[in-house]
Amino acid sequence: MFTMTRRIPTDHDRIRLREALREVSWQYARLLSGLDAGDPPRSPFDDTALDADGQRAAVVAHLAALHDLKQMAEELIELTVTVAGETGAAAPELGGALGGVSGSAVRKRFPGAVVSRPGRPGADRASWTDTGRDAWPGLADDPVTAFSADQFVQRYAPDRNGEE
Repeated sequence: MFTMTRRIPTDHDRIRLREALREVSWQYARLLSGLDAGDPPRSPFDDTALDADGQRAAVVAHLAALHDLKQMAEELIELTVTVAGETGAAAPELGGALGGVSGSAVRKRFPGAVVSRPGRPGADRASWTDTGRDAWPGLADDPVTAFSADQFVQRYAPDRNGEE
């Protein structure tokens, strides 16, 4: 059986992730602006296609897209905490995945996601609910989301040998 373990991200990992998020957010801003894939501008700073007013508008559109992505990331975090709790992850374990926050901070921020099981006093394990688990199949069933996720992983994730 396969087990995932997380390693500490390197500076290179963080740079790649930042670039991927910049590209995804820019493509999202373009989509919301009604631009097709081949339409200019190529970036918010494309001075071959944008004057100063156009650059300002493009940067503001990009900022709005980044804000939308941040909100979506928060929703996915909440969903994933619930699913992790359902699978038996303890609050301290979840806190570690959330940047080293305490188990009590996890329980406070995500009430009900991690609860003690009856018969195990003090156990920080989740009771089984259907809340989060049912939400994941919808993502997989959406061909746009599934394709985009596959593209993202193929383009930005290092291969299993750690090479680019």
